[in-house]
Amino acid sequence: MASDTRRTSVSDMSPAPRPRPLRPLRPLAVTALLALALPGPALAQAAGTTLAPAAPVPAPGSVSDRPPVTSQAGQAPAAAEDPVERLGGLLALPEIIALMQDEGAGYAEDVEGELFPGKGGGGWIDEVRALYAPERTSPIFFRAFRDSLGARDLEPMARFFTDGVGARAVPLEVSARRAMLDPDVEDDATLKAGDMMAARDPRFRSLSAFIEAGDMVEANVIGGLNANLAFWRGLSEGGAFPEPMAEEDLLAKAAGQEEALRAESRDWLFAYLALAYAPLSERELADYTAFSASGPGRALNTAIFAGFDAVFVDVSHRMGVAAAHRIAGQTL
Repeated sequence: MASDTRRTSVSDMSPAPRPRPLRPLRPLAVTALLALALPGPALAQAAGTTLAPAAPVPAPGSVSDRPPVTSQAGQAPAAAEDPVERLGGLLALPEIIALMQDEGAGYAEDVEGELFPGKGGGGWIDEVRALYAPERTSPIFFRAFRDSLGARDLEPMARFFTDGVGARAVPLEVSARRAMLDPDVEDDATLKAGDMMAARDPRFRSLSAFIEAGDMVEANVIGGLNANLAFWRGLSEGGAFPEPMAEEDLLAKAAGQEEALRAESRDWLFAYLALAYAPLSERELADYTAFSASGPGRALNTAIFAGFDAVFVDVSHRMGVAAAHRIAGQTL
């Protein structure tokens, strides 16, 4: 295999495009997207950003947990009444997970442009869309989501999103996330959020309080670091480099993106939330902030971030391996 300048230096390789927050992802926990402090096998901690060694990634189809169930006539009552699935439905998590497949196609284009320009073809986009397919990612999400919630009483969470501002906010969040698939919409939302900040608009202070209540910036930084680390591991394992990268080099490479991820997360969150919550009154946003800061709200945020973190780590690792195969193919 002949050498290629694209493969000679790790520093020449761009980080994996960060999965956007819920996320994730729904803004109460935003992202998730991403993927986004979390319980369980989080690879980064907000304080000091300590990244952990690699953990095995489950093979496709190896997750046995059930995906969210939509209530239908004739369905077994026990499945229809499962409190975790009911909560997921109230939060529109199945819709968000489905939207992530379209977002994933955009990430695939970014990866191709940065790492193997013009070499991906339709097969690359299809491969990444398959990685983000809801039937694959939904069980991964709900396993981590369910584990994080544990034996907690879910009724206060469900009650908040059954009516009032919780029920009103969820469709606004989904609609804004869908709208921001359009780069022009995202750019416009970012500009408007910047103007809001420059003008010291009271709504900007309200959004800041909401973001702080859910610790969203740091959670999304963690998710981005986790995803980038998984992507770099995939690149190394897939043969993108002349020699496999040492674990300490992978950790350093991912951790080097922390400040950039923090700035990007902050900007994206303000743009997204300003767009999503424009129809909410200040009283409604204050009520939503109070719930996010409460015990049930914090537990829910943690569970959502845990779910999306599991998804993004899995998908990012597999994207890294797949990208490595195409990078290696350029040297044949």
